Parts: sequence; C-alpha cells; structure tokens
Amino acid sequence: METDKRVVQNRIEQIHQRLLRLEGSEAHLSDEKEKLLSRINALNEQVHRLNCRHFLAILFEKAGASIEEILRRSVDLVLPAMRYPEAYCVRIVTDDLEYKTGNFTETDCRRWEDIKASAETVGRIDVFCFRKMLPDEDIPFTPNEESLIQEIAQRLGQMIDFKHGEAIQLYLYHNHLRLEEALRESEAKYATVVEKAGDGIVILQDGRYQFANKAMETISGYPAGDLTGMSFEDLFAAEEKEIARRQFETDRLELGTPHIFEYTIHGKDGTARPVEISFGRIRYNQRPACMAFFRDITDRKKAEEAVRRLAYHDALTGLPNRLQFHERFARARARGGSDGKRLGVILLDLDHFKEVNDTLGHAVGDQLLQAVARRLMGLVRTEDLVARLGGDEFLILLHHIEKTDDAKRIARKVVDSFGNPFVLDGNTLNVTTSLGVALYPDDGEDMDTLMKNADSAMYRAKEEGRNSYRLFSET
Repeated sequence: METDKRVVQNRIEQIHQRLLRLEGSEAHLSDEKEKLLSRINALNEQVHRLNCRHFLAILFEKAGASIEEILRRSVDLVLPAMRYPEAYCVRIVTDDLEYKTGNFTETDCRRWEDIKASAETVGRIDVFCFRKMLPDEDIPFTPNEESLIQEIAQRLGQMIDFKHGEAIQLYLYHNHLRLEEALRESEAKYATVVEKAGDGIVILQDGRYQFANKAMETISGYPAGDLTGMSFEDLFAAEEKEIARRQFETDRLELGTPHIFEYTIHGKDGTARPVEISFGRIRYNQRPACMAFFRDITDRKKAEEAVRRLAYHDALTGLPNRLQFHERFARARARGGSDGKRLGVILLDLDHFKEVNDTLGHAVGDQLLQAVARRLMGLVRTEDLVARLGGDEFLILLHHIEKTDDAKRIARKVVDSFGNPFVLDGNTLNVTTSLGVALYPDDGEDMDTLMKNADSAMYRAKEEGRNSYRLFSET
C-alpha cells in the first residue's frame, strides 16, 4: 500500500515537471513569436521605404515627366512608407504648385522639410500625424520616418533642379533657333533696306570702298564693281580731296554723334554733284570698318538758291533787293574804311511812270522796269551794284569814290542814257529819270541816313525840272 502511494506521488511529480517544462516552452515560443512579428513589421516598413525610394528613382529617371507629375506622384508614395499609413496625411507645395493626399487635414503634430533646388528653397513637404490613430504611447515619427521625409525632400529638390536645367537647356536651344531665324530675317531686311535706300551707302575699310549699294551707283555714276577698291577721296573735287580725307579720318576716330559734311563729288562722267556725307563705325569681315552715307542734295541746293534769290532779289527784274543792298553796303563800308575811300548811293525813279501804267497797262509798265534794269546794269562798273527798291525806284551803290566828281560823272551818264527811247512790243517810250546822290561818310554813316538824304536830293532834281541829278547838300 505504501509502495503504491510512493509510485503515484512520483508519477504526479513527473507530470508536474512536464507541465513546468511545457509552460517554459510556451513562454519561449511566445517571445520568439513577438520577436518574429517585430522583425516582420520592421522588414515591412523597410520594404515600404525601399518601394518609396524605388518609385522616386523611377520618377527621377522617367523621360518626359513634368515637375507637376513628379510632385503629384510623390504625394501618394509617402503614406505607404509610414508604419501606420492611415494615421498620416501629406502635402507638397512649391512656389506655384500644391498637391495633397485625399485625407489631408492639418493637425498640431507635424514633421516638415524644405525642398531646395540649387541651394534655393523652392517648396516644402509637410507630413501631419493623427495621434489618436496611433497605438498607445507610440511616437508620431520614428527616426527612420524622419530620415525618409528628409530624403524625399532632398530627392524632390534634385528632381526639380534637374528638370529646371532640362527646361533651361530646352529653352536655350529653342531660343537659339529663334535667334538664328531672327538673324536671318534681320539680315534679309537689312539687305533690302540697304538696296532700296535712297541714300548712297558704302562700306570703307583701310580708306577704300569695299561695298556700295544701288543708290551709290546712281549718285557716283560708278558701277559697284568699279567703285570697290577705289580710294575714299577719289570721288571728290581736286580742291576737296585732302580736306575730305582728313575729316573722314577724324570723324572715324572720334566718339559721339556723327558729323555731317557737305562736299562736291565728280561722277564717272565728270558731272559735279553736291552731297552730304556722314560716317558710322561698324565691323566688316571681322575687322573695324566705316559705313558712310552719301545723300544727293542737288535738289535741296537748287531750292536753297531759289529761296536765297527770293530773299535777296527782286522777282520782276532779277536785281538785288533792298535787303541785299543793305548787306552789300555794310560789307563795302567795312572794306572802304580801311583805304579811306568813299561810297556813293544813287536813288532814282522814272519821271511820269504812272502815266505809262495808266495808258499802256501794267504789263508794259513791267516790261519797262525790266528794260531799265538791263540798261542800268550796262552803265555801272563791275564792282558797283544796281538794286530795285520797289515800284519805279532803283538804287545804285558806287564803290571806291575818290572825289565827288566821280559820283557826278556816273550820275550824268545814267541821266544821259535815258535820252535813248525804250522800244517795247512796238511801243516807243521816251522816259526820263531823276537822281539823288549821297556820299558816305560825308552825307551819312548808315544806310538809312544815306537813303533819306539821296531821296531829298532826288526830289530837288524833280522840283527843278526832272531829267537831271542833284547831290545832297545840307543847304
């Protein structure tokens, strides 16, 4: 009986020991299970992060992917790489773009990194955490997650920098094409403008003509082929060659606004032509050169001469008018003062000229005035001047009067010449004249005084019977 009891107790002890060993194995298995699960979770997280990096690398290398596509796809890559994807939301923003996950809501738990391209901040990646969706006492962002967010920001910055570089290169390439096309168009327009220009345009290098347009051929009379190689001054009149060469050299070297010069050039047929020339500096065949502009001013010179004649000459007779008479007197007085000689001013009008107009008409009267002008021009010396004052009044300026008798002799000559009748369109007109003479400086030192005194003398001649002359006298 006693023996059976000990056997039972031993059996119970063995079963107890086995139970203890089984409990220890279960605890060990549970620990191994926890370790295995932890390693599996860590491996899953690592796989998600590797997937994220992998897809970022694919986006980086994807040909033709735009910055917009890269940012939009990157937003969706972040959440799967987190431990608890449902506990986070993501936003990526740049200067002009913004992309968010569908569950985006800003919270007070946030991790962010700047996106930098070429050392400049161009955007930001924000990752927000919903704390209540995390297991108790779990931290919002592990070091690995923070490192991943930082890496994503860096990779996005590299992508943006690379894409901007691609865009810049593409822009530069297309801009280069546009510039080449614009240059070709500009050259074509330039060539058209140069050839169609009314002014002669030439290029000078080393003092010789290298190019000439069509207008220059017309102005100079030389074909462009003949002009090429000629020296710059070859076109100019002999007396202007050296002056033209010096002014060309001076203007070519000086800075500032180009000067305009007037010259006379001689064409291939010897025809003289007035021109205006200006210069501008350019480069031609990779060397300094000068572009010169020749403008034919023949018509302008003719117009200026016509204006000058209108300003200084009488329209009916072609004689100098009062303005030119005054200027010529001023110059003669300046010269006459140096040699001590006097000047004479003769004022005359026609006796009874009004009767000619009234009886024969103004047309005959105008013809008579023209005939008088021609006769007076034939009576005076080369250095003297005949002018028409207006109406039937004429002026004569006598130079180099040494004594009063010189003025008297010319005045008598004029009066006597009117003894010959004027024959106009079958009309024989016997016309006389009355003259007044004043001397400079005896009777006045300015033209107004001299003309007033000559007028007084003329009216004395009229009062004393006309067809005569009188010298001014204070008495």
